[in-house]
Amino acid sequence: MKEFTRVFSRRTLFLLALLCIINAGVLILCADSNKSSTPVGEELELYLQEYPGFLERTMENSRRMARLNVYQSGFASSRLEQVSDAYASLEGVSVQAGDNRGLVLFIQYRLTDIFQIVFLFSVVMSLFDERKKGLVYIVRSTKYGRGVLFLVRFCILGIAAFVGIFFLYGTGFLSVYFTFGAEGLSRSLQSLPEFQKCPYAITIGGYLLCSFFMKFVGSFLAACLLYVVLGIFSRLTSYAMAILLILFEILTALWIESISAWNVLKYLNLYTFMQTDYYFTDCIFLNIFGRAVSGMKATFIACGISFLLLALIGFIVHGKMYVSNKKTLEKLAEKIRKFTERLAPQRTLMGWEVYKLGLKQGAL
Repeated sequence: MKEFTRVFSRRTLFLLALLCIINAGVLILCADSNKSSTPVGEELELYLQEYPGFLERTMENSRRMARLNVYQSGFASSRLEQVSDAYASLEGVSVQAGDNRGLVLFIQYRLTDIFQIVFLFSVVMSLFDERKKGLVYIVRSTKYGRGVLFLVRFCILGIAAFVGIFFLYGTGFLSVYFTFGAEGLSRSLQSLPEFQKCPYAITIGGYLLCSFFMKFVGSFLAACLLYVVLGIFSRLTSYAMAILLILFEILTALWIESISAWNVLKYLNLYTFMQTDYYFTDCIFLNIFGRAVSGMKATFIACGISFLLLALIGFIVHGKMYVSNKKTLEKLAEKIRKFTERLAPQRTLMGWEVYKLGLKQGAL
């Protein structure tokens, strides 16, 4: 409980409140300048009338291409077959008219995702106050080491991710609701022209809940990754690795085509996972050993495996594990700890005195 209250200090809560205010304000400004960001009036009516024909043409084209000799085996054949089955399941879905401007604006608004990551990264940095104060070895020398503390902090990061989702996305949704209204959340997601190719029979409200959950998982996993990396390497090295990873994921998400043989790199990354409309605006299948695998299922499985690996690696690195009499894991943890401590520079007593006198008290 003390660790929780220390992390969620007044500084952290003030940062969250400030991000919520900025997020809502910018979203309202975007609403004023993008009131026609989605088809309305006659254009929307035309879309609603043509949607059943679109489904029929898509299923027929998939069946016709699947019968061609060039698509008899491999990823393309498997993908075409599953695309046809996915759209066949939408045969009873109906599309309805409504004011879609606020919903589309909220769905396509990306600044909230950035603010969510900023908030969680600030929480992660607050977990390393003991490193600044030179208390790392004091905490490590307690009975249970840093292992239990590590698991507690993982739970705190999960709570922080939920709090960020609730307030940041909640204030954004309320801003859109009071500007445009949010009628018809029980309509099918295909009622929004931007989701014409959505292969799932899901309502707009159901999509928003799925989107919030996926953003929670993605941001939580990103925060856990940064926490584990900061616990192993120095702060500068961790920042450099985080920047390179973010650039790699953004570039692969933007440059790799959805039907490419390398589309695993496009969809199995956190950037794409937090942009949830990627998975709902088209049929996404990953090319895994020549077979078409549902992109959403594969991504959730990859996130679960990644979380377990991060938890295991972090627990071994941050603390000691007492499991058996042979103490195999304990010895492994001790070796990893010693190796990582050599990588992360620690100030000596003389170094702390120079740092205090030279920098803090203005001697230099």
